[in-house]
Amino acid sequence: MNLLFDSNGRHIANLVNGQLHSPYGSNVGHFLSSYNIFIDMHGRYLGEIIYNDRLVYNINSPYLSKN
Repeated sequence: MNLLFDSNGRHIANLVNGQLHSPYGSNVGHFLSSYNIFIDMHGRYLGEIIYNDRLVYNINSPYLSKN
């Protein structure tokens, strides 16, 4: 299990076997290793990891409009 944090260092998610979970345990999405991004359960862009443990939403990501 990898703990993921926002840009302010607050714990916002857990990564377990490619699945993204809220800190409270619910599954909110998964990791697409081929694109190095996270998507929600409907295929929408959630964010990407920087600095090994920061989950950020990149407003310039080419995947924002993809579904």
